[in-house]
Amino acid sequence: MGSQDDANASEQGISRRIQDGDNSGEAGPVTATETTTLTATKQITPPVGSTRCRTSGGWDVFAATERTSCPFSVTVGEQLRAGRAGPGWETRTSLLVYSPVTEKNYVVVCGSSGGENYDCATTTDARVILIKR
Repeated sequence: MGSQDDANASEQGISRRIQDGDNSGEAGPVTATETTTLTATKQITPPVGSTRCRTSGGWDVFAATERTSCPFSVTVGEQLRAGRAGPGWETRTSLLVYSPVTEKNYVVVCGSSGGENYDCATTTDARVILIKR
């Protein structure tokens, strides 16, 4: 296990058989079947009128509403990247993000939109889209 061939087989959703025996003559070989199923990730597209701010942390960062500045959007991406090691970050997380434009803190809720793409929003109608490059 762990070889490049195993990784390729898993990535392609191919079943493979694993046999293991203790060669003592007391027990026969043990056979297990491992199957990996790939699911398509949901593609995310920024809404019409979004502003592409820049690339940050491996994401294309978009300010998705008129109420969202690029400096705030980039800060959301930076904070999300910094906090991704915590439990539960894969699906939904809340961040407290400082806006360099308004000089205020905002609670931002980010949800995974498939793979490592995120759709983040505040209660003030700011919205940030992060698309993995």
